[in-house]
Amino acid sequence: RRDFAGAFDQAGIGRGIAMALAQAGAKVALLDINRAAAKLGTTEAVLRQALLWLEARGDIYLIEWQAGDTVRIAPGDG
Repeated sequence: RRDFAGAFDQAGIGRGIAMALAQAGAKVALLDINRAAAKLGTTEAVLRQALLWLEARGDIYLIEWQAGDTVRIAPGDG
């Protein structure tokens, strides 16, 4: 299991998620919400809403919210 929070940067959430998935060559990634929010300098609630927005746009697919504030994500079709 890899940690994808480190792939996030100041460029934005969507770009960070896309970069994390591309770097891993993964179809599915596990994202730690707390670490990613801290890395972006935002709150967990803002990050969760951003993820839902990205899913609505088709940029990502949220497979499963897991215990421990992690979410399994995959590239979207948008």
